[in-house]
Amino acid sequence: FASQLDWYLLENKENQQTQRFFKDINRFYLSQSPLWDIDFSWEGFEWLVADDNHNNVVVFLRRDRKGRELIAAVNFSPVAQGEYRFGVPPKKIYREVFTTDCPEYGGTGEWRNEKPVRTQAISSHGREQSIAITIPPLGAVILRGAGEYKKSKAKKSKAREELPA
Repeated sequence: FASQLDWYLLENKENQQTQRFFKDINRFYLSQSPLWDIDFSWEGFEWLVADDNHNNVVVFLRRDRKGRELIAAVNFSPVAQGEYRFGVPPKKIYREVFTTDCPEYGGTGEWRNEKPVRTQAISSHGREQSIAITIPPLGAVILRGAGEYKKSKAKKSKAREELPA
């Protein structure tokens, strides 16, 4: 390169937000071994939703050697996905650990999964259990599962037998 970067461009708020995003996502990446530990093998990657061309969404799982997992859901559409359901591994809850919709990155902050998302016994995408999350328009969320999901057993109602009088 013949000259230095155009540092004056960081005077622009949108450029500052973009710089902040890349700074944070790089730190996040380095701190999360499921994103890089098994990078060149299918053992570290699994598609959860690879074929939703109607909503322009993909969801995948990354795993490290210790079995820790992260789920990334990416929305390539300018339309937010509220209550987007997909099948997940059997964890009790999922928490959002990163999103592109933060105001400091230029997002609105309106498309968040601020509370833990409970796994439900609703089959989806070939799995017995699923979650429904919010995915921002033209954005992504990363989730971490916790706890063990136990399939609830149907309650058997016992009819009272009347004894003869």
